[in-house]
Formats: sequence, C-alpha cells, structure tokens
Amino acid sequence: ISFFQNSSLLLHILSSRVSAPNFLRFFNFIILDYLMESSDEEGEIFPESVTDYQFINQENELVSFTFLPLLWPKEKPVDTVNLQMFLTGVSDDGLRKVFKQVVAWRYELSYVQPEISVFCKGDFWVKLLKPKKLFEPTIRSLLITVHCLHFVKHNVEATENSIWCHLSKVFSTYEVAPSEDDCMNHISLIRFASERDKTLLDNEIVDFCCGANEFSCLMKKKLVDVGKKCYFKNFDLFPSKNDFNFERRDWFSVQSGELAEGSRLIMGLNPPFGVKASLANQFINKALQFNPKLLIFIVPPETRRLDSGKGPTRTRYDLIWEDSYLLSGEAFYLPGSCDTREKQLSQWNNVTPPLYLWSHPDWTRKHREIAYRCGHSQISGQIPCSRPPTWNYILEEQQDCYGDFSHLMNMYGDLPRMLDDVPEHNHNPMVTNVAGQLEANVCVTPVDNLEDMDISPTNSPSYFIS
Repeated sequence: ISFFQNSSLLLHILSSRVSAPNFLRFFNFIILDYLMESSDEEGEIFPESVTDYQFINQENELVSFTFLPLLWPKEKPVDTVNLQMFLTGVSDDGLRKVFKQVVAWRYELSYVQPEISVFCKGDFWVKLLKPKKLFEPTIRSLLITVHCLHFVKHNVEATENSIWCHLSKVFSTYEVAPSEDDCMNHISLIRFASERDKTLLDNEIVDFCCGANEFSCLMKKKLVDVGKKCYFKNFDLFPSKNDFNFERRDWFSVQSGELAEGSRLIMGLNPPFGVKASLANQFINKALQFNPKLLIFIVPPETRRLDSGKGPTRTRYDLIWEDSYLLSGEAFYLPGSCDTREKQLSQWNNVTPPLYLWSHPDWTRKHREIAYRCGHSQISGQIPCSRPPTWNYILEEQQDCYGDFSHLMNMYGDLPRMLDDVPEHNHNPMVTNVAGQLEANVCVTPVDNLEDMDISPTNSPSYFIS
C-alpha cells in the first residue's frame, strides 16, 4: 500500500499502454526494487528462514556464499566485502518472495540439525533451509562439510565408516555421493571450526612416565584399527626404548598450556611407586591439575584413591573399573637395567599393583555405560584370593619384554612331571569364575573398548598422557 502512495509512479503505470505480460514483468521489477530500497524502513517484517534459495552476484551468476566472511556466533558483521551477493528464495510456505543482499554467513552445530544463516543488509539474519535444485551442485560440498562437523561434534566416538554412512544417508537425493574430497575442499573451514570449538579436536593421550614407551605405540596401532585418531605425548627422565612422540623431560615441569584441555585429556599410566606410594601420589596430584576426563593408573594398593576428593583440585573422580589380577607376574619394563650380556632385564611383581580407571564426574555417566557394555562394570565383589592366580594369561602373547625361562625348567628336572598332577583351573569352580572374568576382559579391552572410551580419536575429540 505504501508503494502506491508514490502517485507519480502510479500514474505512469496506469497511463502506459503495455501488454499484460510486460506490465506484470515491469510491475514485479518495480515491486522487487522497492522492497530492496525500503528494507531499512521501520516496521518491515523480515523473514526468519528462506527455502528454495540460491545466491547470485551482480552478473546474475550462481555463486557460493562461502566467498563472504564467516562469522562466529555473537560476532558483529561488518560489510567490508566488495562482492555484491544476493539471496533469492521464498518464505512463509512459499507465499513470500525474498531478494536480499547479504554480507556475511555463519553456521551453528549445537542444535539437533546443523543450521546455516546469512546476514542481510538491514541488520538481520536469515536461516537457510533447502536450496534450489539448480543451486545444489554449487553448495553441495559446503553442506557436506558442515554436516560432517555436526555429526562428529555430537558423536565423538564415531568411526570413519559411521560418519560416511551418515553423510550418504543425509545427501542420498544428491546426484553425487559425499566423499573425502568434499571436506578437503573446505579444510580452512574445518581448521576454523577446530580452533573455535574444542569438542571437534582429537583427544590427547599423555604418558607421564612412559618407560619403554610401548603403550603409546600399541595404542596408536589399535586406534588405527578402529579408525580413530589421537595425539600422544610421552614423558620420562630416562631415554625411552621407543621414541614415538617421546620427550625426555621431568613430568613436574609440564605446564597446563602445553597440553589439551581436560575434556580431551586421557592420562596415566605407571608412575614410580616410592615408599608407601609417596611418589605415585605426587605424580597423580600433578595429573589432577589438568582435570583430565579419564585417568588410567597402575599403582600400588596403598595409593590414595581419587574418590576421596583430597587432590589439588578437590575433584572427586569416580571409579569405573578396577582389576587386581591383570598385572600379576612379570609386567614391568625397567629402563636402563641390563644383564652381563647387555640384555634387558625385567622384573616380577612381589605385590600385584591394581589397574584403575577413573573418570571425571562430568564424564562418569558415559564412561560407565561404555564399561557396562564392555563387561568392565564390576569394581567390587570380586572373589577373595590371598595371592594372584598361578597362571598369567598375559604371557600367552608374544611380548618382547618376556625372556627365555627354559633355564628355570632345567633347574627342576621333575617339575613338568610334578605339574602333570596339578588340576587345571577349568576344573575348579572358583578359579573358573575368576578366569572367566579375566578372559572376558582380555577379549573386549584391546580393540572394542578403544572406540567407545573416546581414546581417539573425542564426547572429544583428547590427549592421553601415560
């Protein structure tokens, strides 16, 4: 109505003798031009969302809005772009046509579905819904990248296969299926997202007293097997047997800015014990300063428990899993200890150190669900045993840290025959129960549990310090 208040233009239209199609074309052009001119007028109703959209430049060519500045939420847009770009589409269930000049764009990953919005001249944001079919090839790779970031953010333990399965389902109507090339075309966007949103980063595993540094090498292989990625940092005062991400350094000199934030940190593994676990407690106190989401320890039984809330941060960690028998027998590597033939010495445990898995309270619910699925939920009620079982199933694997013990057999010539009379553990009901628990742990832990425990490769993307 306000448009027709311009009487001179109205008289020009009414007095012109033009055909109906030309009149409608001229009328639509005038209306469109008027809407653009009056976008700043007070009282105009701006559309909240636009569907069947496309973007064109001043030459009326299809163009991607990625040429515009990308803004993070709460950042104020500034029109510093020389490129003129226009959004066209419909809103209000197709009842209203939209034609607006745009100067910036942003995305949001926090909702159930990812959202992309553009900032229009007139100081308002418009959410983009479904693009026009003709515009899909222009915007396809960007949409795939944003959906990929959204899926990873909300499914931190997702494997690579599950990611591409999800993307293929979302973009099933597109002529070309999603591929890794689509994300590589927007690597700068992924880097931008990772810098701003820490949940998209990979986890970091930190071994603060790594010894031979074999744990990280093993973890790296297992993570690759399940399609995960993770950063590693390994510290020790002595030269390591393996130099994989190893730094010869005092763990107590490491500062918070050198490691990932706590939500991406997994730390452990086997600190020096000391008298009455004094050294172990010191190493653990240092680890607690980083607020890691997961702590895995091999420590003596007298070590202070993390559910006491007496650490430097006063945070009570929750016990997820405890195993008092797993590390019985020969389990540790001693750096720098060699025999007369310069072969590495190993040591037997006089007292079996328990293996603990502690979770930050913010992650406890998720970690307990994972532990339950993997059969590691029992932390109490184990069968009492005055000493560790006489068998050691760890020795069944060909680990290079275990030497040749045939000379021990030669010292006791009748020992094999004597052992023939000893009943096997599968004939003992109590021992059978214990063995079953141990075998269940062994079968599940090495591979299946890695994917679920967010040792990544991430709810983080995390660093693991052992």
